[in-house]
Amino acid sequence: MTSTYYQIIYDDLLETEPLLPIVIPSTYEEDVDLFKNVKNMYGYLLRSARRKDRLTMLANAYHIGQVLEYRTNSNTERNLCGQILSTYYRTACVQIFKIYESLGLEHLYRSKQARLWTFRKLKKHEVDQLTQEAMLLSIT
Repeated sequence: MTSTYYQIIYDDLLETEPLLPIVIPSTYEEDVDLFKNVKNMYGYLLRSARRKDRLTMLANAYHIGQVLEYRTNSNTERNLCGQILSTYYRTACVQIFKIYESLGLEHLYRSKQARLWTFRKLKKHEVDQLTQEAMLLSIT
């Protein structure tokens, strides 16, 4: 049985409009160290949360999840970066990136309902199932 949160995100995965969404670029700066980047990106995430800017918040979370997954060179480094974030945000960022990685950030901008907390409410098996659904959608 899947939750309401699962259904909200699943419905968003099926969205096809807009065809060419305007996507904000990552705020990651190559000339700044990893930990400072994560701290800055977390600040942008919190700012978008205070503004209640749903899509920018989701995009910032996606970018942070991407950094945690691909820019860290070891589990220790990943954990140290993760400690900059609250547990709530760290979990949500990784889950958002995991689900949308195969579809890309552009697809996240097509979402109509999901909020950051929606991802945080998912159970692990639901995240895994949504990740599989997204992978299937990416190849069709």
